[in-house]
Amino acid sequence: MKLLFLVILSSIVFTGCASKRNFAELPEATEDFRLPARSLEQKYPEINSYKAGNSKFGWCTPVKQLEQKWGVPDEINTVWVQVPALALPIFFLDGITTGGLVGAVMVYTMTPKQPEHYIWKKGNYSIDAFVGVNIFCDYEKHVLYWDWLETEK
Repeated sequence: MKLLFLVILSSIVFTGCASKRNFAELPEATEDFRLPARSLEQKYPEINSYKAGNSKFGWCTPVKQLEQKWGVPDEINTVWVQVPALALPIFFLDGITTGGLVGAVMVYTMTPKQPEHYIWKKGNYSIDAFVGVNIFCDYEKHVLYWDWLETEK
């Protein structure tokens, strides 16, 4: 039961205070996606806000906003091991009779869908947005962070 408590507590702490947030200004014009990375980031500071390590957990920014600006992603790749990696250790460590099954079900219901990588190819960039679904963001697909890779110079 202690392990279950720690998992739930860490989920709350790492997610923080979830609140819906809209993206600020993002590039949409073809010529913007041809700018060098430094110029693009200066013109659109929001890019740095969602980079891994800079992103604020709990923003709950819907991925629908990116789809409205950039269209349907070129690729969507599912990360299949994420949710079982959270729930299965609780089940196997604590067992069926002492709450492990209950703990595993609780963790799985908090994050019921596997996270995904939404990838857009825009101009000189490949934009890989890591998208998740959890209880703290009303089970709506939201952007956790992204990585902008410059594909051409």
